[in-house]
Amino acid sequence: MDMPFEGIPTVPPPKDRQRLAFFAGGCRYLVSAAPDETVAAVKAKLFSGGIARAYPPGEVAAPGDIELYYACVRMEEGGARLEDYRVPAVSWRIS
Repeated sequence: MDMPFEGIPTVPPPKDRQRLAFFAGGCRYLVSAAPDETVAAVKAKLFSGGIARAYPPGEVAAPGDIELYYACVRMEEGGARLEDYRVPAVSWRIS
């Protein structure tokens, strides 16, 4: 292991720092995004990646129907970027 803590092996930090994991309907969806990308761009990637299949038909008909949260705060689309919500690149890999 990379970083022993008082002799206890630990999990090394992730190498892919642009990989985001989202959970919906019991499924995990992975998306690559940079800190300067907008929330709307991430929603569009999730929608084109098939996140709508996790919901009943018609419930998610457009990327705007997806709600994203980070640290219990709802991420708004209005031009906000991921870094505006202080999403650190290190924590983006949730899996």
